[in-house]
Amino acid sequence: MNYIRAQNIVGTAATQGLRSSGAATGKSHMAFIIIGVVLLALWLLDWGFVGHLDWWWIALPFVLALAWWAYADASGLTRKREMEKDEERKAERRRRNIANMGLDHLRGGNRNRKR
Repeated sequence: MNYIRAQNIVGTAATQGLRSSGAATGKSHMAFIIIGVVLLALWLLDWGFVGHLDWWWIALPFVLALAWWAYADASGLTRKREMEKDEERKAERRRRNIANMGLDHLRGGNRNRKR
């Protein structure tokens, strides 16, 4: 029992250290960054009306991405999404392990299986 508890503590600490805090914030900030990179490229190439915009219009999507990232971290949205993904992974791993041991019929997994 103590070995399992220690293994869970060490495993949890190791996996939390490897994860980045921004990995689960969603794709909203990525849209801002993509728009910002496109605007920056068009601005540097002096293409169309974008070439005549002030610099702060070009910087705005990057600032919005930074603001979204700060909000997601401050509100706990990042941590909540990470926890939901972890729970989904745990449930899938449990289902897969039970099925590999041949015990899935006990939990209602394969109801057509003969006993």
